Amino acid sequence: MRVEHILHILEILSLQPAEYFQLAYPRRNTPPSDSAARLRAVLEGLGPLPDDRLQFTPMTPEEVEAIVSGVMRKMLAELNEQKK
Repeated sequence: MRVEHILHILEILSLQPAEYFQLAYPRRNTPPSDSAARLRAVLEGLGPLPDDRLQFTPMTPEEVEAIVSGVMRKMLAELNEQKK
């Protein structure tokens, strides 16, 4: 199943992706593994972690396509400049 399929199903169910993942993977009361603790420490050094209460607005397929197209155009332009 592709991510877009999951997002479409969530949209039909009126669920935000964050809500789905909180239901699918609830927080555990057990302490994190050493690896998870080290990774969290590294990530915290890069900036704040997302707030669980943060609300996301789903993007339409057209918005995603526009963003991806823009990135692809930029990458191709950079590749063409490197060839010159």
